[in-house]
Amino acid sequence: MAYYIEPTIDRQKALKAMKQYTSSFLLRIVENKKEVESSELVYLPFWMYAYYLETTSLKEGINGKIAIESISEQAAILPVDYPLKEGKVPGEIFAHCSPNPEKAKHALYWEAFGKEKKRKQIHISLDEPSKLYLPYWVGYIKGNRREVYMVDAVTGKVDLPMKDSFLHHLKNQLKHSSF
Repeated sequence: MAYYIEPTIDRQKALKAMKQYTSSFLLRIVENKKEVESSELVYLPFWMYAYYLETTSLKEGINGKIAIESISEQAAILPVDYPLKEGKVPGEIFAHCSPNPEKAKHALYWEAFGKEKKRKQIHISLDEPSKLYLPYWVGYIKGNRREVYMVDAVTGKVDLPMKDSFLHHLKNQLKHSSF
């Protein structure tokens, strides 16, 4: 079963975020002026786990969802009722790497409960993973050298760690294509 999240940020807002990022004072000092040459919406693969967490400091356990991107290992903790779409993803997608539930547990533990004092008393159980695709705007930047910037199509923030994931998936896709 595959799920995806619809983008809430359109191309213009994503381009604006990229332009603001590339025109920051520090980047202007280090490099010449950059401009976005083109952009596209892609969906990067995450593994989503429903979880149940128990700890002695909480009266009741917590149900939720966590999504883990396999390459960067970035985590996104989602509310249980977060609106997910089910079915065919409406755009460019990439293949999933193997799921790793231990990475999900580790990320959940540190993301949500890193401040828990009695860490030994935290119990996390995960359901089987589902495929989840998250939308990102990719900006191809022209300057002294070619760059790629990623903008989260849900939050509108430039997400530099996802650049490596995108390039990894793109490289694998090109390697397995019939070019």
